[in-house]
Amino acid sequence: MVKMMREFVLFTAMTAMFLLVGYIVGLFLGDPATMMLLALAIAVAMNSIAYMFGDKLVMTMTGARIVSEQEAPQLHAIVERVAANAKIPKPKVGIVRTLS
Repeated sequence: MVKMMREFVLFTAMTAMFLLVGYIVGLFLGDPATMMLLALAIAVAMNSIAYMFGDKLVMTMTGARIVSEQEAPQLHAIVERVAANAKIPKPKVGIVRTLS
Protein backbone atom coordinates (compact mmCIF):
# COMPACT_ATOMS: atom_id res chain seq x y z
CA MET A 1 0.00 0.00 0.00
CA VAL A 2 2.82 2.39 0.87
CA LYS A 3 4.58 1.55 -2.41
CA MET A 4 1.46 2.36 -4.41
CA MET A 5 1.03 5.66 -2.58
CA ARG A 6 4.69 6.56 -3.14
CA GLU A 7 4.36 5.78 -6.87
CA PHE A 8 1.16 7.82 -7.08
CA VAL A 9 2.82 10.83 -5.43
CA LEU A 10 5.89 10.53 -7.68
CA PHE A 11 3.88 10.28 -10.89
CA THR A 12 1.57 13.10 -9.80
CA ALA A 13 4.52 15.36 -9.00
CA MET A 14 6.12 14.58 -12.35
CA THR A 15 2.86 15.34 -14.16
CA ALA A 16 2.45 18.60 -12.24
CA MET A 17 5.97 19.68 -13.22
CA PHE A 18 5.23 18.97 -16.88
CA LEU A 19 1.99 20.95 -16.66
CA LEU A 20 3.80 23.89 -15.07
CA VAL A 21 6.47 23.89 -17.77
CA GLY A 22 3.73 23.61 -20.42
CA TYR A 23 1.91 26.57 -18.90
CA ILE A 24 5.05 28.73 -18.77
CA VAL A 25 6.01 27.86 -22.35
CA GLY A 26 2.41 28.51 -23.38
CA LEU A 27 2.51 31.97 -21.83
CA PHE A 28 5.49 32.85 -24.00
CA LEU A 29 3.87 31.39 -27.12
CA GLY A 30 0.46 32.90 -26.42
CA ASP A 31 -1.56 29.69 -25.87
CA PRO A 32 -1.10 28.19 -22.39
CA ALA A 33 -4.08 25.81 -22.63
CA THR A 34 -2.79 24.03 -25.74
CA MET A 35 0.72 23.74 -24.34
CA MET A 36 -0.64 22.33 -21.07
CA LEU A 37 -2.58 19.69 -23.03
CA LEU A 38 0.58 18.80 -24.94
CA ALA A 39 2.54 18.64 -21.67
CA LEU A 40 -0.16 16.42 -20.15
CA ALA A 41 0.01 14.04 -23.11
CA ILE A 42 3.80 13.84 -22.82
CA ALA A 43 3.60 13.29 -19.04
CA VAL A 44 1.03 10.50 -19.43
CA ALA A 45 3.19 8.80 -22.07
CA MET A 46 6.36 9.09 -19.97
CA ASN A 47 4.65 7.90 -16.78
CA SER A 48 3.15 4.92 -18.60
CA ILE A 49 6.48 3.91 -20.10
CA ALA A 50 8.25 4.34 -16.75
CA TYR A 51 5.61 2.29 -14.92
CA MET A 52 5.48 -0.56 -17.45
CA PHE A 53 9.10 -0.77 -18.57
CA GLY A 54 11.13 0.97 -15.83
CA ASP A 55 12.77 -2.17 -14.49
CA LYS A 56 13.73 -3.40 -17.96
CA LEU A 57 15.12 0.02 -18.91
CA VAL A 58 17.31 0.15 -15.80
CA MET A 59 18.52 -3.43 -16.34
CA THR A 60 19.45 -2.64 -19.95
CA MET A 61 21.11 0.70 -19.17
CA THR A 62 23.25 -0.74 -16.36
CA GLY A 63 24.05 -4.03 -18.07
CA ALA A 64 22.59 -5.95 -15.13
CA ARG A 65 21.46 -9.53 -15.34
CA ILE A 66 19.18 -11.59 -13.12
CA VAL A 67 21.01 -14.31 -11.19
CA SER A 68 19.53 -17.55 -9.92
CA GLU A 69 19.83 -18.78 -6.36
CA GLN A 70 22.30 -21.44 -7.56
CA GLU A 71 24.57 -18.78 -9.12
CA ALA A 72 24.67 -16.45 -6.09
CA PRO A 73 23.37 -18.18 -2.96
CA GLN A 74 24.93 -15.69 -0.50
CA LEU A 75 23.51 -12.70 -2.35
CA HIS A 76 20.06 -14.30 -2.43
CA ALA A 77 20.26 -15.03 1.30
CA ILE A 78 21.14 -11.40 2.06
CA VAL A 79 18.34 -10.07 -0.13
CA GLU A 80 15.89 -12.51 1.45
CA ARG A 81 16.83 -11.39 4.99
CA VAL A 82 16.56 -7.71 4.10
CA ALA A 83 13.18 -8.26 2.45
CA ALA A 84 11.93 -10.24 5.45
CA ASN A 85 13.06 -7.51 7.86
CA ALA A 86 11.30 -4.90 5.73
CA LYS A 87 8.21 -7.14 5.48
CA ILE A 88 8.18 -7.01 1.69
CA PRO A 89 8.30 -9.79 -0.90
CA LYS A 90 11.75 -10.82 -2.06
CA PRO A 91 12.56 -9.01 -5.32
CA LYS A 92 14.39 -10.39 -8.32
CA VAL A 93 18.12 -10.39 -7.70
CA GLY A 94 20.44 -9.01 -10.34
CA ILE A 95 24.11 -8.16 -10.58
CA VAL A 96 25.99 -5.51 -12.50
CA ARG A 97 29.49 -6.22 -13.71
CA THR A 98 31.96 -3.46 -12.88
CA LEU A 99 35.59 -2.86 -13.73
CA SER A 100 36.77 -3.02 -10.11
